[in-house]
Amino acid sequence: MSKTNSNAKKLFRLFLQLNLLMIIIFFFLVLFLYFKLPQNIPNHINFMFQIDGFGSKNVIFLIPFSVAVLGYLLSVTSKRIDLYFSSFNNLIKYFLYYFW
Repeated sequence: MSKTNSNAKKLFRLFLQLNLLMIIIFFFLVLFLYFKLPQNIPNHINFMFQIDGFGSKNVIFLIPFSVAVLGYLLSVTSKRIDLYFSSFNNLIKYFLYYFW
């Protein structure tokens, strides 16, 4: 295993730990604030930053759930990308070829 690959795995583990920490913080923040919220909370704003949608305060539980799901999806897809692009140079060449 090359040193670059080892550093990438360490960085990946660090990002996974950071994601887990964010999930825990969001979950406790939601639990703490849930009982202080009114029954209906704003859940959407328009282009002019005016509130145009209201919903139940139960919707706030979607925040930690969505962070957890996105973190899981990013971890799974990044492993697949790592298998497909064996080196960083191949990844850069791919993006430059298709997106530049």
